[in-house]
Amino acid sequence: MQMHLDRRSGFAGISLAALLTTGVGVASVAAQSEVGASVTYIDPPVLRVAWSPDERLVYGHHMDGTVDVWSVEGGVPVATLRDQQPGGPFATVPSPDGRQVALTGAGYSTVMADAGTLEEIWTVPEGGVPSSFTSDGTMLATGGYGVARILDSATGQVVKELTVPERSQEYLDEHPKYDGDFFFQAELLAGDQWVLLITRDAPPRLWDWQSGDIVELDYRIGDMAAAVSPDRTRFAVGGDADWAVEGSRIWDASSFLAGESTSPEVIAADLPRTVNETVFAITPDGQQVVSGWTTPPFLAPDVPPSEMYVTFRDIATGEVVRQIPTGFVGGLKLSADGQRMVKGGMQTQLYELGSTE
Repeated sequence: MQMHLDRRSGFAGISLAALLTTGVGVASVAAQSEVGASVTYIDPPVLRVAWSPDERLVYGHHMDGTVDVWSVEGGVPVATLRDQQPGGPFATVPSPDGRQVALTGAGYSTVMADAGTLEEIWTVPEGGVPSSFTSDGTMLATGGYGVARILDSATGQVVKELTVPERSQEYLDEHPKYDGDFFFQAELLAGDQWVLLITRDAPPRLWDWQSGDIVELDYRIGDMAAAVSPDRTRFAVGGDADWAVEGSRIWDASSFLAGESTSPEVIAADLPRTVNETVFAITPDGQQVVSGWTTPPFLAPDVPPSEMYVTFRDIATGEVVRQIPTGFVGGLKLSADGQRMVKGGMQTQLYELGSTE
């Protein structure tokens, strides 16, 4: 069952929670408007989603730069912020205590806002795309064009930054698609010392933001997406900028983060992933990686939504554990216990998954 959410009227009193069903239950919070008597259009798709820490709210960043906050219990929008970064990449990241949310503002500014009202607290011009908070919420990691930063989450002040050296003309000639080393993600790992950096123009890197040390991982160039386990000890990389590279790689960083090794351990060197998928999550038990169909419908006109899946794969074996037909996936987050999922796209939907084993 799917219900459309108009930004102005919500579910007209229908509870979103009541629409969730067992198995693969679906409730939609897509924005829909009507023009005249017969023409219907769907507002720009949601390309990033997030849960609030207490899982009472869902955040969605639309392609047109609008950020919405929906109440899971009431099924209604509680706040809307317009004129933020359109197109992407962008992100919406709630703080660990649930009081603030970091957004990608216009011009790749970093905006800290009240989590419930989206009222601005501070803005850092060209601060970049927010990715993750430290576990105590005092610092925020961001990525942007040629620079990754650690910001003080209370003030927005830059605490540390990593700047990519200017590329040589020879490099530019060899890499015609070079786009300025845009850091799509800057994910803090367990212990809040090392940051996983993802850019299409270099292999994945780990940055010790306190000492400045860099560890470059032995992997290909071209991926622009990563997923980190809830305990922040495992991470997956897989999602090509041109939808042309298959496979994903998974690392376990436990020994590395404990200072017992010089690099994270590869635990799945070439996990199956089609060219149409991007990795989005690792299940709470650390045993499965979750990917979704991210080739936009206009680039795959012959593929019906019923054949666009969210796929759970066993990291140890590479076998498919579960596939859910969801249509185009514009962002995906699991709940803390892994039993619910929020998915963006042409429609933003909540799924009751039950056990993912």
